[in-house]
Amino acid sequence: MMTDYLKAKAMANETLTKYVDRSPLSILESIDGVRVMSFQEMSDITNVQRDRLIGMFGNGDIDAITTVYVCGKKLRYAVAYDKTKSQEEKDFALARELGHIILEHDGSKPEEVRNEEAVCFAHHLLNERI
Repeated sequence: MMTDYLKAKAMANETLTKYVDRSPLSILESIDGVRVMSFQEMSDITNVQRDRLIGMFGNGDIDAITTVYVCGKKLRYAVAYDKTKSQEEKDFALARELGHIILEHDGSKPEEVRNEEAVCFAHHLLNERI
C-alpha cells in the first residue's frame, strides 16, 4: 500500500483553513470526541504510575499517543502527550496525532504507511500555519 502524501498535505491545509487558532493542541481540544491530556494527567485518572503507563504504549521515548475507543455508537479519541518535552517537540507530536485523527487512520493501512502520512500531515500543518 502506498503512502498518500498528497492527501496528507491537502488535509493539513484544509485543517488550517478550518481553525482560527492553529496550534495543534487548540485544534485537538476543539474537536468533538477528542480528549487531550498529558501523560501525567492520564496517570492521575487511571491511577497507573506515569513511567509504567508510558511503558504500556512502547518505549520510554514516546512523545504522544492516540487511542481510539467506542462510546455509545461514536468513535472517541484520547490523546496523551509528554508535556515535559520542548514546545516544538510537543507541537510536532500533537500535530502528528491530529494527523492520525484527521486522516481517519483505523488500522486498515500498515503502521508504517499511517505513520508516514501522519508525519507528512504534521510537517505541512506546522510549516504552513505561519
